[in-house]
Amino acid sequence: MLSASIKSTKKNQEKIEKIDGVILSHAYTLISAHTVMNGVKLLKLRNPWGKDEWTGAWSDKWTGWTPELKRELKVVDSDDG
Repeated sequence: MLSASIKSTKKNQEKIEKIDGVILSHAYTLISAHTVMNGVKLLKLRNPWGKDEWTGAWSDKWTGWTPELKRELKVVDSDDG
């Protein structure tokens, strides 16, 4: 089992900090890794809280998806963390 996180630079976190939907200082479970077009490397992560999602490029609602790539990577457009 592997996990990933982004460390916050603040010592006392009174509120939840997010970058493009990713919660800082929060652990995510690694589901899979893929290399796609032009050698782009993607990690599929799961938020164990089941809410708050990545909103940047390659997110569920990203407009750059092709139907084939969405199907290949099993992208599901839902708020599933």
